[in-house]
Amino acid sequence: VEGLGGILGFPDPVAPAQADIYKADFEAERAAREQLHGQREALQEELNQLRLRLGGDGARARLEELRNRHSEPPLAPAGG
Repeated sequence: VEGLGGILGFPDPVAPAQADIYKADFEAERAAREQLHGQREALQEELNQLRLRLGGDGARARLEELRNRHSEPPLAPAGG
């Protein structure tokens, strides 16, 4: 990376340091993205496994039954 100094014919001592900083920052961001991607894949796999477990033993139907039971209005007392 040549700055204004390189254009004028004398070396720019700041440009190599800036390039090193940019490179280190880029590599850190790449490593962070790769780590997040790995975590996302692990969580997705865990979610898939949980869905299989819940779907395999009728848990979904039981969950729906509980939802319906708690969302129905209370019954009026008999003989009222």
